[in-house]
Amino acid sequence: MQKPQDLVPVVPQSDLVPALEDRHIEILVQVCGEALKSNVDEVASNLVNEVDRDFVHMWPGEHYRLLAGFAARLNPQLAIEIGTWQGAAAAILSRTCKRVVTFDVVAIDGIPGSIPELLERYPNVSQVVANLLDDEIWRENSTVFSSADLVFVDGPKDGVFESVVVPRILGVMKPGSVMVLDDIRFAGMQDLWKNQISFPRIDLGSFGHFSGTGVVFR
Repeated sequence: MQKPQDLVPVVPQSDLVPALEDRHIEILVQVCGEALKSNVDEVASNLVNEVDRDFVHMWPGEHYRLLAGFAARLNPQLAIEIGTWQGAAAAILSRTCKRVVTFDVVAIDGIPGSIPELLERYPNVSQVVANLLDDEIWRENSTVFSSADLVFVDGPKDGVFESVVVPRILGVMKPGSVMVLDDIRFAGMQDLWKNQISFPRIDLGSFGHFSGTGVVFR
């Protein structure tokens, strides 16, 4: 029986509508160029475990340097992350983004292996401890998403959360903003990626996370 986090074949780009425009491809090329130049040593050095430091440096294969590339290319006033985990992505985004808001159901200081004192080290990062799947929580926080230039979604991929939350977010994001969506090659993400998103998008898994790095242009 297939589980939501089983890896499955990539959805062909030709199956995704609407199609990417040339300007989207130009942005992606520039993002990869910025990722190539990015230096994530400082963020990696703040992580507790060696294996996590290695993940931050790995590119292609992981998305951290690609996120650095997006932040450098887009120069966001506001970036939002869903799924703080150990804080590496938020820290990387904070170097170029004026403000970073990261959402999780667990406070960063309660996550094993997280960057110690993340919010003190990176004062332009703030964390909201809340579940965006909850309707009231979403209503309370939806306006911040309408101001975001970049949204990175790295939630539980349980077959439920993203299918509800991602369309909500895309529905309020402003034109010209970008969503980066992790693990789109998981079985539980396939219907969302192929059928529930109505904006130009592409899987950059070979340049980002091996399990799929979806980029959606709003």
